[in-house]
Order: sequence, then C-alpha cells, then structure tokens
Amino acid sequence: MHNLQDVLLATAQTNDRGFYFIDGQNKEYCSYQEFIQRSLSVLTLLRKNDIHPGETLAIQTIKPEATLLLIWACILGDIIPAPCAIDYSKRQLSFLKLVTNTIKNVHFIFNKPYNSYLKKIADDSESSFLNKNAMTITEEDVLMAAYDQHLPLDLQSSSSDQRIMLFSSGTTGTPKGIIYSDDNLYSDLSTISKSVNVSRQDSFLNWLPLNHILGLSLHFIALFHEMDQYILPANIFLQKPSIWLELIAKYEVTISASPNFGYKLCLQNELSVDNDLSCLRLLIMGAEPTSLDLIDKFVAQFSQNGFSKEMISCGYGLTETQLVSLSEVGQPLDEVYI
Repeated sequence: MHNLQDVLLATAQTNDRGFYFIDGQNKEYCSYQEFIQRSLSVLTLLRKNDIHPGETLAIQTIKPEATLLLIWACILGDIIPAPCAIDYSKRQLSFLKLVTNTIKNVHFIFNKPYNSYLKKIADDSESSFLNKNAMTITEEDVLMAAYDQHLPLDLQSSSSDQRIMLFSSGTTGTPKGIIYSDDNLYSDLSTISKSVNVSRQDSFLNWLPLNHILGLSLHFIALFHEMDQYILPANIFLQKPSIWLELIAKYEVTISASPNFGYKLCLQNELSVDNDLSCLRLLIMGAEPTSLDLIDKFVAQFSQNGFSKEMISCGYGLTETQLVSLSEVGQPLDEVYI
C-alpha cells in the first residue's frame, strides 16, 4: 500500500472489523467491507450531482458516520474532502465566505437543519453565497444512500498531491486551508504506527472531531491496521465526559486520545470502580500544551480503575505539519526545563 486509496481498498474484504457508531449507550456496527460499499454509493450520489475529480467538497455534517462516508467517497473518487468545524455563530458565515473566495470549484454539503439555521442568521450577501455553493443533497441524503453490494470495485489506485484539506483553527490569524498529499499522509501513518506499535488486535475509541488532524490521523492509523473503531460524537462527550472512560472500560478499548481539556473535564466526574481501565495501553494527550500537573491529577483519580501513568503518551503537532513528536509508549514521562 502506498496511498489512502490503497488503504481504503484493502478493507473491501474485511468483514470482521469495522466501525461501532455510538449514540449514548446504543451502538451500531458496520464492517469495513460494508462501509466501503456504502461509500461507493455516496460517490455515485456525488457524481450525479456534478462533483468532479479535483474539485473540493467542504463538509458541514454533524454525524461522524456521514462525515466518514463523505471522506471515504471523496478519496475513492479523487475529490478533495475538506471537513470543517461546526459553529453556531456569525463567525461560521465569515469562514465559509473565506472558503468560497480562496478555493476554486468548492461545493458545500450541509446537515439540513444546520444549513437552515445559518440562513436564518445570514445577511443577504451571505445567503447568496450559501445558495450558490450549497449542494441540493444533504447529510440526511448521504446516510440514506442505498447500500448496493454489487457496485463494482474496479477503481484504479493512484497517488495525489491534493488528497485531503483541513483548515487551521485561526487562533493565530486567518484560518488557512492546508492540503495534504498522499505522501504526507502515508508517511505519517507509517511513522506513528511504528512508534506506538499498533496491531489488528488493538481497538480505538475516538470522540475527536474529524476536521481535526489528530482525530483524522488516528482514524486512518486504525484503518491501516484494520482495528475496530468506536466513534463517539464530540457533543455527547461534552455533555457527559465520563462516558469516554466508561465506554473504554465497557468495550475494552486499547487506544484513545484527547486534548488536555478532555482530561480536565473527566476530573469533574466520579467513575465507578467497576469501570476497569487496565485494558488501555495507550492514551494520547495532544492538540494542546501538555500539563504534567493535570496528568498527575488524572492518574491519581483513576488509578483505582487500573489506570497508570505509563499509558499516557504526549504528542505535539500542527495542522500545517501533522504529527511532530510523540513520547515513547510505556515509558515514564521525563520533565525537561529550558
């Protein structure tokens, strides 16, 4: 395998590993074999709506299942997926207008109620560009796309210099669209995989948004190794942070990740001793500056659940650079003062 199309196509016969899409305490399983067929159905839907190879699809969907279907469909069809953050404020309209003005041949696909909300708070010029660039199909159409196991899987794998686009947060300036090539992404997959020594026997739980480089990179690493993936919507985590740890224990997940604030939120919730976290072998802390004090508090609170400091690996990266560094898995964290 040499590119993301290869990684996706390799799952075509994998029916014993896949996604568990979690909605609260309920979960729905979809094997990788079924998911790639559903993605091909979504690709057919996109093509019928005049999206062509080389064009960009700005994804404004809310359910992770829909976002992943669109990302997979775009990769398989040489369309550039650009998953974007959801924001219920006028800032989002400014951001989408920036996307329209800076990216050629861009299409928007929305969650239908979210699109209606944006139109309600938009002025006339904002409504105009929304109407001009928004596709007639929505997130709801993507999820309803017919599953046809007889769709031909005769795609020719190829590498691209423009495989995926993500946007920087804009905290230090105007948000920028960052293009990742297959070489960028595949190199990152290989490097991280060797660093954390993952295998098909691992499982991964992700609540991070898929418009974030950490959440998306870990998705592809899990896919690369045909790991089961448990996908929890970020809004459910934010409503009840302890559900993250409860689900890790319930499904005996071995790998997960969170920024600092996620660990901090968990400290505000008690976790029953019945929730055994000893199944974990890797919990990545990234996307924000690492707080060793927070790590010590987290370990102290959840050591009764079988959690240990050696499970944490601290990572650093940027949207512009992907992963830069990751501390050694299973080793104590060293403190260095400069």
